[in-house]
Amino acid sequence: MMGGNKNRTLAVALLLVTSIIWGSSFILIKKGLLVYSAEQVALLRILFAYIVLLPSALIHLKKYFKTHSWKFLVSGMTGNLIPAFLFAKAQTQLDSGITGVLNSLTPLFTLLIGVFLFHLKMHRQQVIGILIGLAGSIGLSLINGNGSLGAINYYVFLLLLPQPFTALTSTT
Repeated sequence: MMGGNKNRTLAVALLLVTSIIWGSSFILIKKGLLVYSAEQVALLRILFAYIVLLPSALIHLKKYFKTHSWKFLVSGMTGNLIPAFLFAKAQTQLDSGITGVLNSLTPLFTLLIGVFLFHLKMHRQQVIGILIGLAGSIGLSLINGNGSLGAINYYVFLLLLPQPFTALTSTT
């Protein structure tokens, strides 16, 4: 029983650390926009990810790159490069909290792509979850910068645009 508790504690700790890293990225984008342009913030995000992942890529990429180079290119462009630019541009007009919540629509698009492209079965709980998530996202997109309801902030679409592509690259 001791090993189970130790594994659970480790899992919870890793989840918390990952949540902090993931959540803080939107705050850091917003802070970066105080000094840099949206394009510079996006390029810096890609540069830092490149630096962190380079050692692992040098070790493991050789055996996969020859046969799957086009998949790496498409996945990198649609799952990382394009969203980095769109998220940075959207955050010039949106709060980081709204951006983070709208980013959580990726699982929704993953499910929809699974259903429509891979003919997976969708259950009632999944449909209810999709409707709740969609209602929340629509509600958030109608909130003005001062917190009141108003017209839709069209910068929300910069966040929603890459979601299907990110979801598609995560299912392949």
